[in-house]
Amino acid sequence: MNYTENMRSEILKIAGGEEIIGIVIGYSPLMNDPRYNACWDGLPKEYKTVKKNKVITWQEAEAVLGYEHSRMSPYFNITAWTKDNVIFSINYDDFTIYGKQPRNPINHIPHRSGCVED
Repeated sequence: MNYTENMRSEILKIAGGEEIIGIVIGYSPLMNDPRYNACWDGLPKEYKTVKKNKVITWQEAEAVLGYEHSRMSPYFNITAWTKDNVIFSINYDDFTIYGKQPRNPINHIPHRSGCVED
């Protein structure tokens, strides 16, 4: 697996061609901790203008999701919605992956966070 990705491509891959109709870019409490300031120096300037913890359009979010990053944390969390799914970021042991779950009750194979799936 390539450990340098961009969030935009990861989210689009998980969406599987479905239109993203809304997204929340989460503001991590760690961003207020001076010990972590150096981790955020590389964030694009557009990130400072995006509404954090509010539902925004995919077009608004793309401004900050296209930069290259390490999959190692810290960086911001997301929740995104398509017509059929909810997409979210999962952080475990300083490693971030993305998952999705059905938006409504349907028959499906339940996903277990942390499992590697092909």
